[in-house]
Amino acid sequence: MKTKVFQENLRRLIDFSERNNIHKIMILNDSNQTWLGASRLRGSLLIIDISEREIRYYTPLLEYYRSYDIIKSNIDQSFNLKIYAYYRYKLQEVPEDINVLDKDLNKIISEEIKVSSEKELRCGYDDINMIFSDELRDVLKKYCIDIRNEVLDIRSVKTSYEIEIISKAAEISIKALRKLLDEELIGYSEKQIAARLLYMIRFYGADEEAFPLIVASASNSVYPHSKPEDRIIRYGDVILIDIGARINEYNSDMTRMIVHKGSGAYEGYIEAVNEAVNNSLEKISAGIKGSFIDNIARETLRRRGLAKYFIHSLGHGVGIDVHEKPSLSPDSQDILRENMIFTIEPGIYIKDLVGIRIEELVLLDKRGPKVLTDMERIIFY
Repeated sequence: MKTKVFQENLRRLIDFSERNNIHKIMILNDSNQTWLGASRLRGSLLIIDISEREIRYYTPLLEYYRSYDIIKSNIDQSFNLKIYAYYRYKLQEVPEDINVLDKDLNKIISEEIKVSSEKELRCGYDDINMIFSDELRDVLKKYCIDIRNEVLDIRSVKTSYEIEIISKAAEISIKALRKLLDEELIGYSEKQIAARLLYMIRFYGADEEAFPLIVASASNSVYPHSKPEDRIIRYGDVILIDIGARINEYNSDMTRMIVHKGSGAYEGYIEAVNEAVNNSLEKISAGIKGSFIDNIARETLRRRGLAKYFIHSLGHGVGIDVHEKPSLSPDSQDILRENMIFTIEPGIYIKDLVGIRIEELVLLDKRGPKVLTDMERIIFY
């Protein structure tokens, strides 16, 4: 299935290019390269030469063997695949089986642009920020067109293969968290709990964590991106856990609140955030803007006098990147479409008191929103 995912993504990108009379695509962004079946590696260049039915992949010499094995197994065999290494610094000798070019990446990009301009072929590029030469940037903008937003739009609508992988990543996160909750939390540090979660994520089949896991207890919960500390969990502490798994380069994302069952100190705040999640889910449908759903959550909290503590957007797309299109923010113009996967994660952060966030991972399918992180939101210990 892994190979089918990347081949389907390539087909979607080529379909877009052919509709727009683009003959060559220069993929500079490492996430977009990964989405097309290459390794997750900065400093590489993926050329999709549609007119020649050829894919050329340029990678640093150090990463050649790994890059070769990954892309060779993932790329559509109907394309002629050529893989090259380039020098970051000159070496006297290299293995004979590595096709090394005596030029740097800027020179390679310049030559690819030159060939397209001489043949009067339209080319597109996805991320000019990956080029650090002002002169080369000017050349790229002169002869090629920026298709970054179009590529991100294509990525935002998931294929059935992608949905299956992301759903599996979400299931692994749930298994890992449930296993953690079977064990004692009191008396352990945030770092120790995060380490146990990381082990469990991989034990249940993930390649790695999707992002640095968040375990934030008591006053640390007011930091939306808190880092696990040596602080020991004590009875009565609120614990915020933000967890995600990565499988075959695709991610999941989920946040849950762990609350002491004998304490009702934060009950009103938790109810408010939970209500914001429910109200948002009820209004999700294809064809509406992400900003509309963000406003639903914000208004829910405003009625309780808590909107000023909601200091981030409601949600974001999840896929190859943990944060991608669509955006569900106050000013988002992104339109929600069928087969998008995104988070709904309202939160309130009250300095010197508590932070509460609940995050669901949601698939918008033909029947409406489907929660992929199907687990109780508030867990009592």
